[in-house]
Amino acid sequence: MRPSTYPLALAVALGTVAASAAWGAEWAGAPRSDRYFVGYYRADNLGKGSVLPLNRIKYEYYTHIIHIGLSFHSKGILNTKEGRMPSKELTAAAHRHGVVCLVSLVGKKADFEHVAADPDVLRAFVSRMADLVQDCDYDGIDVDWEHPDSPAAGKGWTAMMQALRASLDQVAAKRGRRYWLTTALPAGWGGAHLDSAVVRKVVDFINVMCYDGFGPWGGRAGNHAPLFADPADPRGLSMAKGMRYWRDTKKIPADKLVMGMPFYGYICYGYKPYGKIDPKAPEKRVDGGSGWSSIRKKIKDGKWERRFEKTSMASWFFAPDDSAFVAADDAAVIALKTRWAAKQGFRGVFMWSMRLDVLADGSRPLLDAMHRAWNQPTP
Repeated sequence: MRPSTYPLALAVALGTVAASAAWGAEWAGAPRSDRYFVGYYRADNLGKGSVLPLNRIKYEYYTHIIHIGLSFHSKGILNTKEGRMPSKELTAAAHRHGVVCLVSLVGKKADFEHVAADPDVLRAFVSRMADLVQDCDYDGIDVDWEHPDSPAAGKGWTAMMQALRASLDQVAAKRGRRYWLTTALPAGWGGAHLDSAVVRKVVDFINVMCYDGFGPWGGRAGNHAPLFADPADPRGLSMAKGMRYWRDTKKIPADKLVMGMPFYGYICYGYKPYGKIDPKAPEKRVDGGSGWSSIRKKIKDGKWERRFEKTSMASWFFAPDDSAFVAADDAAVIALKTRWAAKQGFRGVFMWSMRLDVLADGSRPLLDAMHRAWNQPTP
């Protein structure tokens, strides 16, 4: 599948006509476009004081919204007491705007493995998920199992995904609409114990997590999500290679791959670029998971210097005395990555997560850059 080359205005107009027809009838679980623009919407966005309540989502940008995360216990009992997960309000709002809305399963590896390994527990778990999807009007399930890392876990992943697929297909036949099954997996690895034939058969698309190449847990201080390898990086970390792993090594079609981009970064204090992370060094630290809105304020207030590394296509920001730095995707880099994904023919793009670039004035610089780039005609 190659991306559409329609001009943006025509594509939007055609999508609006098709979506309007769907909204006028019973919702059928169909996206407004075959080129996917996906956002992860965290459960805590629905709380008081959120910077991204339902009425501030740019629904017109999205084909799919994934509501994360619904947790569960090792016996397969869903944790629905938290109050913001699941949400009929989110699914209703998404459907009013013609957007597919999935619920994302999260949990500890051990809990996923335990549920998947016990046929009786798995059967009951899948039944509960089918009931929840119908009761809250979700359009399907996203599985965020991080990550099947052994042959036994790979077999469990297959068992769980096949059971969920069969259950969703049964619901689809009963209700006369489409239900989706997706999964989040890391770039460049994570598929060693997965059967590609099963992945191709049961999964509508993979959300490839092209980020977290390092963090407070270890690795080398640098860019955690470079598109191409930086010559100075001894690891040769590259998200392009990570995407090609799934397409070329695991043989997953490009139209089942959605490329993820981070709306966050790690701020490194006391480190030089590509120095080894030492979690035990008291004079050094790595602040984890700072959203772009926080990073932007810090570098603007502190007059940090932007430097662009041309080989890796990465933006870096350094404190005036070089005592700290952060390598994080700004709007220009997000646009570069998005255009690359489109030229590669991947099905779509997504961001982690939807709220992390919301500025004080309500603007969304990374989201807007991603959307503009994704909808540019492909040369």
